[in-house]
Amino acid sequence: MQSAAAVHDEQVLLKVDDLKKYFPIRRGFIKRTIGHVKAVDEVSFSVRAGETLGVVGESGCGKTTTARLIMQAFPVTGGTIQLRRNSGNLEDITGLNSRELYFLRREIQMVFQDPYASLNPRMTVRDLLTEPLVIHRIGTSQERERRAREMLDLVGLQQEYLNRYPHAFSGGQRQRLGIARAIIMNPKLVVCDEPVSALDVSVQAQILNLLEDLQTELGLTYIFIAHDLSVVRHVCDRVAVMYVGKLVEFAEVELLFSKPKHPYTEALLSAVPVSNPSLRKERIMLGGEVADPANPPSGCYFHPRCTYKKAICETEEPEFTLVSEDTTSMVRCHRAAELSLKGVPSVRDMPQP
Repeated sequence: MQSAAAVHDEQVLLKVDDLKKYFPIRRGFIKRTIGHVKAVDEVSFSVRAGETLGVVGESGCGKTTTARLIMQAFPVTGGTIQLRRNSGNLEDITGLNSRELYFLRREIQMVFQDPYASLNPRMTVRDLLTEPLVIHRIGTSQERERRAREMLDLVGLQQEYLNRYPHAFSGGQRQRLGIARAIIMNPKLVVCDEPVSALDVSVQAQILNLLEDLQTELGLTYIFIAHDLSVVRHVCDRVAVMYVGKLVEFAEVELLFSKPKHPYTEALLSAVPVSNPSLRKERIMLGGEVADPANPPSGCYFHPRCTYKKAICETEEPEFTLVSEDTTSMVRCHRAAELSLKGVPSVRDMPQP
């Protein structure tokens, strides 16, 4: 299966092809495997150096599992994950041994969703920030101390905080510490797993601006997992939409928001608030239940909830294909070429008072 971006693009930093993760379902005294939960199924995309790729979808669609597979926290069931390493070549990072993973950790880091749970309450800020450097034997103790102080400056915290413990900080400050810890080893790729969802709205804006500033200053590449599509539109360059473990649409952010090609994307976009009352549209309320990844329906997984379905949707699974030859947008829908779906107007397209 072709990746969701041009496979010959020399700017590609990460390339995921046909990625699968199946968790076994076991029953009985001998724990016999009777089935599998297809948490991630045939997911393909690429991330260019310096961009932010958004990954969206309902809870349980496989976003975080995909992130953990990229981080090599889980062994993959199938497919490949390629990263452009220091050699300049895309190298397969699936199935690495412990020594190879040790060096990979310098190149990929993660910012976690919960700033309260992701920091060890028994460690000071100094220990939290310098721990990765100690593990990877980077620098002397004085150099690590200096690097930790530089990180605090970068994320907008005072150097005097080095001797404090996590309980002394607010949620936004803890997330700044989490970001500092993720970037202290100069990684190429940072996976942000809903980094602002546990924060107040005003603090969310500060953290998002910080991430953008760090990306510009350090040349970082982000995979940004989120539920809030308004946030995704603000920070992302391209967006991948997942449903029940599958990638159903992949497009440039403004193209996806203005002209979605998959009915599920249209339903998600209908929940995005619009500031102009005259442009507000009726919320699309999907009927039925989210498909069971352990026992998915035949054909298109989305067809039991889709108002545009035809007979073919119930029997044949659609391929993940290019929308047209002059775009890199991809969609998994039998009717993508004939449907005209509603998106969300951009600010510049809204009538001015």
